Amino acid sequence: MQIELIVESMLLPRLPDGQRLELPDGATAADAVTAMERQGLTGSRTAAEVLSSHMLLCNSRHCQGDAVLHDGDRLILMKTLLGG
Repeated sequence: MQIELIVESMLLPRLPDGQRLELPDGATAADAVTAMERQGLTGSRTAAEVLSSHMLLCNSRHCQGDAVLHDGDRLILMKTLLGG
């Protein structure tokens, strides 16, 4: 299956619009971040670091790393905002 990746983070490399990622059926959001790390799409950060410091959205809805992805889904990685 293929998903679309969108990265909204100053900590990760900018991806071209429409960046696609090929994943096996049944892959989770965390699997997608691990695949990004293997392809060098997380810069110097490990998948674990990205998962702990970024919010994940699948098709514009907040999700956790264990969310199962489907063909055509859009996964957004957004830097978590802190402060008051």
